[in-house]
Amino acid sequence: MLRRLIDLGITSLVIISVISVVKYVSFPYFLPLIASLIFNLYSRKTLNRHVLTAVAIFLTIFIAFNTTLNTLVNNLMKVIIIFISIKLLEEKRYRDYMQIITLSIFLITSSALLNINMIFLFYIITSIFLVNFLIILLTIYDNLPEYSLNREELKEIFYKTAIIPIFSIPFAILLFFIIPRTSTPLFDFINREDVAKTGFTSKIGLGGVSTIQETETIAFRAIMKEIDPSKLYWRGVVFDIYRDGSWHSSNRTNRINFTIKGGESISYEIYFEPTYDKYLITLDKPVDLKFQGTLTKTENLEFLTTNVISKKIHYNGSSILTESFLDIDSDITHSKDKKGITDSIFALAKSLKKENDTETINNILKYLKENYRYSLTDLPSGKSPVEEFLFRNKKGNCEYFASAMALLLRANDIPARLVGGFLGGYYNKNAGYYAISNKNAHVWVEALVNNRWIRLDPTPASISSFTQRDLLSLKMKFKIYLDYISFYWTKFIINYDLQTQMELAVKFTTNFKTVKIKPDKITNYTLISIILLALTSFLFIKNKRNTPSYFINKFYKILSEKGINIDPSIPIMRNIDRIDDEKLKKESKKFAEEINKMLFKDGKLEKNTLQTILKNIKRL
Repeated sequence: MLRRLIDLGITSLVIISVISVVKYVSFPYFLPLIASLIFNLYSRKTLNRHVLTAVAIFLTIFIAFNTTLNTLVNNLMKVIIIFISIKLLEEKRYRDYMQIITLSIFLITSSALLNINMIFLFYIITSIFLVNFLIILLTIYDNLPEYSLNREELKEIFYKTAIIPIFSIPFAILLFFIIPRTSTPLFDFINREDVAKTGFTSKIGLGGVSTIQETETIAFRAIMKEIDPSKLYWRGVVFDIYRDGSWHSSNRTNRINFTIKGGESISYEIYFEPTYDKYLITLDKPVDLKFQGTLTKTENLEFLTTNVISKKIHYNGSSILTESFLDIDSDITHSKDKKGITDSIFALAKSLKKENDTETINNILKYLKENYRYSLTDLPSGKSPVEEFLFRNKKGNCEYFASAMALLLRANDIPARLVGGFLGGYYNKNAGYYAISNKNAHVWVEALVNNRWIRLDPTPASISSFTQRDLLSLKMKFKIYLDYISFYWTKFIINYDLQTQMELAVKFTTNFKTVKIKPDKITNYTLISIILLALTSFLFIKNKRNTPSYFINKFYKILSEKGINIDPSIPIMRNIDRIDDEKLKKESKKFAEEINKMLFKDGKLEKNTLQTILKNIKRL
């Protein structure tokens, strides 16, 4: 019964470790592990240890030859899974079970090198409780292999083993906050979670945004006050080059002279999910951005990082909410480029032209909103998708409406470009932040009129669909609700870095300095502290003498004095088996029985009995 219970516990631990990495390792590697788990549960046979070791070495070498820096962690997981599978098939003693436990913990820990999300906390805490329980059962099994636990004893062991992690977890949390962080994480060079790309890149083909809009994952969160939903335009990438149905960003970085004023100033803090690209998201017209790293600001009001964003990051920004901004000397060569505009688009553009640029813009906006339908499915394609959209299909999502408008403006000699980013967001009033999902991905137009870039949004979709929770699917509503927890996990755990730690230390020091203690009270506090320290030390020493480890150490000391080779790392019965003197061995077994009785049965420490046995052993 005890062996069966241990096998069930080991199986549970292995399953938890496998679930933690299931999305990082291809399925064929799990097949032998599943077979090994079934074999371990339902068969008492074992396979040859030497053959299994040879197989493990061969597979490890094969994986090592196919390992690069980008696949290092994933391949490490594969090797650990192979080792666990091999150990499950071998004959298992105490040491073998402990190796399986260790490998399982390594597997769970390795998942954190790719992505530390909230579910990791569940994996690690569950495994800690399970490992404590298993170690006690293994100790009993190693000393008393034929012993059978009843239900009450099992409950008692479970409750007592749960005490250790319950008390250790708060201590671990304290260590997390006080242990000095490094400015450069040790494993930051390792590949992060291989997530689907979200947001925008420097190139986008028509139809590409629809794949982003169909994803309900959170793209980023912004801590800020709640504002008018119609002003929630989140700027990412500016596309000013159009070729063969695709838009590109020129990424010009020379300094320019532009003025952003006249609108409301907003400060915010953004928590950004990995995108595996370099573009940061800012609100409307950004004027400043603070980021731990090197940034490049382009003349198109884009912000780019030096390296791709492969992990969760956060940064602070300030922006001006305005429909337009003055720009007197930007290079607009690309924004007035007419390449890719077909004759039919030119003809339509001329038919929409009015007496001045402003009237022409308004006329094109009206035409697009009245004659075309918003859709995320059956989107136009072909060599000229914009022409397909304008003259045949007549339905599309934001990128088709924006592309059509930009080309119609350029055909009428009005410089225009596309801006890719996000629209709207779902405000959490309790936490004071916007959650912006990939469903909010959006593209709009900027046109240059009288040296001012004016924001134009020809897409007929209502802003309410990008901001109101009532219009979301039940699944998305649930995700937004859970994001409240995820946000704080990201803020306080994932993004807890050296700078945050230093800020906390400064606040603590400042608050501590404000506490004033009168000189005449210092002596009293010192005396009280000394008394409390002495009392604590006395109680600690006294309590230490009431523990099994105290008597076991005395027992080992006596045996060592009698010339018996003692190894404290192995179970007590194995050390006793090394004794040749039968009388000494018999008395030592009495000592071990009393210790096991205390550890695994009633929990009472019979000090007098143990002391009597130790005296008898010493006299022999």
